[in-house]
Amino acid sequence: MRRNQLLLALAATLSLSACGGGGGVSPGSVPKTASNYAPSPTVPALPAAKPLTDPNISTDSEEYRTHGGLDMINMAPVYEAGFSGKGQIIAILDGSFDIDHPELNDNIHPASINIANRNLGMEAFKDSWEAHEHGNLVSGVAVAERNGVGMHGIAFNAQLLAIAEDDGSSDQGIIITADTIVKGIDYAIANGARVISTSSLLLTGEFSDSGNQKIYSAMKRAAAKGAIFVIAGGNGARPTPRNFNPVALGPELYGHVIIAGGLTEDGVIHAVADRAGDARSIYLSTQARGLGQLNNHDGIWFPTRFQGTSIAAPQIAAAIAILYEAFPNIDGEDAFNILMETAKDLGAPGVDEIYGGGLIDVGAAIQPLGQQKVAVLKKGGKVEFVDLGASFLATSPAFGDAFARAATGRVMTLDKYNRSFFVDLPSRTLQGRGPSDLNLFMDELRRHHATRLAMGGANRVDVYFSDNRKDPLAPTTMAFTNSEVGHSGRPALRYSAALDAKSDAQFAYGLPVTSLVGGGHGGPQFFSEGYNQDAVGLAFTPGKSVAVSRQFGARFKVSMAVGEGWYNTDVLGYGQHASEAPQLSSALVQIETGIGPLDLGWQVRAIREDGALLGSMASGLMQFDARTDSTFNTIRANARLGSSLRITADYTVGSTDVNGQLNALVGHVRDIRTNTFHISAIKDGIWGQDDQLAFGVSQPLRVSHARVSLNTATGRDYETDTLLFERRNLRLSPSGREINLDLAYRAQLMPGSHFQVNALYQINSGHVVSAKPETGVLLSLQSVF
Repeated sequence: MRRNQLLLALAATLSLSACGGGGGVSPGSVPKTASNYAPSPTVPALPAAKPLTDPNISTDSEEYRTHGGLDMINMAPVYEAGFSGKGQIIAILDGSFDIDHPELNDNIHPASINIANRNLGMEAFKDSWEAHEHGNLVSGVAVAERNGVGMHGIAFNAQLLAIAEDDGSSDQGIIITADTIVKGIDYAIANGARVISTSSLLLTGEFSDSGNQKIYSAMKRAAAKGAIFVIAGGNGARPTPRNFNPVALGPELYGHVIIAGGLTEDGVIHAVADRAGDARSIYLSTQARGLGQLNNHDGIWFPTRFQGTSIAAPQIAAAIAILYEAFPNIDGEDAFNILMETAKDLGAPGVDEIYGGGLIDVGAAIQPLGQQKVAVLKKGGKVEFVDLGASFLATSPAFGDAFARAATGRVMTLDKYNRSFFVDLPSRTLQGRGPSDLNLFMDELRRHHATRLAMGGANRVDVYFSDNRKDPLAPTTMAFTNSEVGHSGRPALRYSAALDAKSDAQFAYGLPVTSLVGGGHGGPQFFSEGYNQDAVGLAFTPGKSVAVSRQFGARFKVSMAVGEGWYNTDVLGYGQHASEAPQLSSALVQIETGIGPLDLGWQVRAIREDGALLGSMASGLMQFDARTDSTFNTIRANARLGSSLRITADYTVGSTDVNGQLNALVGHVRDIRTNTFHISAIKDGIWGQDDQLAFGVSQPLRVSHARVSLNTATGRDYETDTLLFERRNLRLSPSGREINLDLAYRAQLMPGSHFQVNALYQINSGHVVSAKPETGVLLSLQSVF
């Protein structure tokens, strides 16, 4: 005997939201570290940087556009994140500066100095713009103020430590000596600068041997304290930059020196810019033509145009200041590696002789790199790190949107450079499909078949299987191993036998224990009922089960059953083998009795889950380590009103206990309460003897109350480089209550054949109050032959 059955396969399938998009990851706003380098006692202390008036910095401004090079290096996401170099010091070594320039004066560090001749000070060339021109032009693209006038620099809230290197001894041009360079480097480090930009001939070897050695030694001292140099490559279109020496590739300086190349507005190498050549592994570029810089003419300040690699170096230095602000724990070597790793490749693929590492991408540089790790606080205060990439929580339909609406907030993550970011926990939470999912219902209906073999008396064998194939003519594989059941259509087998006149037993594989003890409404199947669904609506793949029943008198029956199963991780999208899925075991006792036209039942069900919580599963950070025990009590009533009308109702309440710590992130889960109900009316003989009409109202299993505590890192003390943990206590309950209104009509067409019509109207689908109502209508045919 073969027939097409209406059976709904219940599976909490999830749709993974890509972390990074709509919930995405953003750098954390964290406390700033104290300077690693103490200022000279004779120098004024660093004043507080100007506060941002709007954390979300607009890129729709004339100042932004006048700069000319901000889009090329992808500054928009940086400003949207609120970073502008605040609290950072950029040291620029150049001939001379005018510290009263209206686009620079508020950003000038008070320790700015003429290092070559302190007696002259910074005002020595006040009346000669030519003496200041180069210094002010290179400074403007980096730190020009955002004040509504002219343009703003890349790091417009950073401070400029202007270090003039010309001693004023010649009227033939700027004279810079090796000793002056050494003094400037040491001075910059002593006053808190961690990035130094210069067009000076630091690495050319054009000084005396002793002078070169002094410069290299000063650079090594700075590198040892975590600083980084950005040096203009040169403007001779040379195959290797003029301002390069292989000493920069040595172990003491590599990662602490960037040679800056220049590009046109179109992103190609500037005609005069020295190529990467032998410096390719430390060579990065920015726009070096078509930028707005600061100038002076007849006492009027206005942006002008200037070009060359001198204008590229301070832009890279400003990008590094942005990284220092966003991530106070990194040093110059980290900044070097981050910029190299995130640079846009230009020219030949990979690092090449023309473009070196490529064009810096500051927007990409503030995003996490490599595996993200989450710090979790274990027992005894031990901190461990768990990979975030494989971490997510797949909640069962019973929880609805409870985790998302609980405002579980953000947790701190660390990338490969130990930089802090925040990720929204709700973005890692995936909500499962409910028992009344229409697609699941129709899929099961199309594919399910059953066969019954009578063996004499009350003994029989029932076999259930699904095609699970696209080709309806392909042979059906019937399999009974764990892995095949989980993967190829959930075949099931049941053997029923009479033990004596009042007792019977059933042995099954692939059927839930509740299907062995009866208790249904006796009418046509509703949309909201499910195949492989237990009495409380948990969707799983059943394994072995056994049940025994005994009749005591005419209307008193006791049944007991035990079974096992596992959650189908393929349906959930986990991609795991079924045998590796969380295990489930259950036992129940059911008592049935009757009084007049009323049939009554009571069932108590115990479910133990290993690695799951009411059907919710997790991995990585949120992996369930604990065992959960649930108890469900169900009362059921079935009333006959006349010969053709029946009313059935059942109500279930449950409680769940978590034994042990659920996982490292979730410290405790307690007071979990659940409920579900179903009411239906079945009318026989609407238009004939063999038809039935049924109407049902139901609510699938819903978590009505739960308390959870989270142990999360929410901050970081950069002075001690320790993570700050916080325990948050949350209440979990979904925002809505799913209600299913079912209508089903079943009638006989001819002996052995029936047709059935199902209709469903679903409110607050998945227990989400904002979910749109869902409707479904289905016509099916059944045949027995």
